[in-house]
Amino acid sequence: PKLTSISKMFLAMFFGSFLSGAAVLVVNDIYNNRKPSIGASLLSALKRYVSLFVILAIVTFLFYFLTKFSNLGLFKYFMSGHTRLLFLKPQIWLGPILLFLNFIIALLIQAVFVYAIPFLLIGRKSLFKSIISGCAFFRRFLIPTLLLVGLPMLVYFPIIFIGLNNIFIINKIFPEMILVISIFGIVLNSLFIDPIITISTTLLYLQRSEK
Repeated sequence: PKLTSISKMFLAMFFGSFLSGAAVLVVNDIYNNRKPSIGASLLSALKRYVSLFVILAIVTFLFYFLTKFSNLGLFKYFMSGHTRLLFLKPQIWLGPILLFLNFIIALLIQAVFVYAIPFLLIGRKSLFKSIISGCAFFRRFLIPTLLLVGLPMLVYFPIIFIGLNNIFIINKIFPEMILVISIFGIVLNSLFIDPIITISTTLLYLQRSEK
């Protein structure tokens, strides 16, 4: 599981940023009735690779540190001798509530920064202006963006839930099953969840920007 977490961070920053940029440009070509060129889109994304990398690095590190902060905060609270928090036991806080909290953190971070890449590549803004404009766009279309980002992310919920029961899987099934689940989670995230979020939010950006 630790190796999976590190590999996901690595893939997101070094490859996910580049491929997300290319995907945004392909969607833009299709939306404007132009024949999409994957090669040209990849080349254009490569030219802005540093900016794309910075955007995904910000998203990745924000998620990592905020979830670490919430996880460690709860662990230290209960390890210090407290038996309840808001009338709930540690099993509830460190189980379903922590799972839900991490999901909300991931949802909000991705939603806030999801329009930075369209503004960078389609709007041709600078890195700083793309991030600011993306945040402003998210604020204007808060509910649609949360739905477009959150609904696909719900598909990943079972993988997260299984991850909370690693010990049970190791004891009741076989230890290598953890590796199978980890690989499946990476494939699901890379080939289903991320593409749907990228395509849907780029289309919303194009529609609203046009108006």
